[in-house]
Amino acid sequence: MSTFRELGVKEVERRFVGKKIKNKSEVVGKKISILDFEICPSKKNAEENYLKLQILLDGKKRFMSTGAKYLLQVMAQIEHDDIKNDPIEAVILQRNGYLYFKNTLEDEADEADKFDLMDRVKLKQYIREKNLSIKTKSSMTDDEIRILIRNYEDEEEE
Repeated sequence: MSTFRELGVKEVERRFVGKKIKNKSEVVGKKISILDFEICPSKKNAEENYLKLQILLDGKKRFMSTGAKYLLQVMAQIEHDDIKNDPIEAVILQRNGYLYFKNTLEDEADEADKFDLMDRVKLKQYIREKNLSIKTKSSMTDDEIRILIRNYEDEEEE
């Protein structure tokens, strides 16, 4: 009986490596580098696609799959070969339940809200006054705290 190695079979390289991001909160509001992507037909709905992203998050290779239409629309505009030698620096944000890349929505600049005007002290004060179930860490940026508050309030509205 032969082995694959004896038959000259070379090792197959996995295209998307690292720990899979299963919860969008792991990536929302954080700086990432997009290293690779693929737009694939959905297995659940033949009329839709989903996006696979190979990213660098906190210095580690991770990957994620999503059907987020705004992420798909942006990545569909990019030539796949362009990203191979020049990763894209990005931040994925969430507003009203939708994921999008920072600075890619037409009305995003118009969406400045009261939280954009608050510093860290005021943001933490708001969390206490509204009795929100949000835990902040000293390692979080003000923008990460703003995103937590917005996501919490978006979920409360639903």
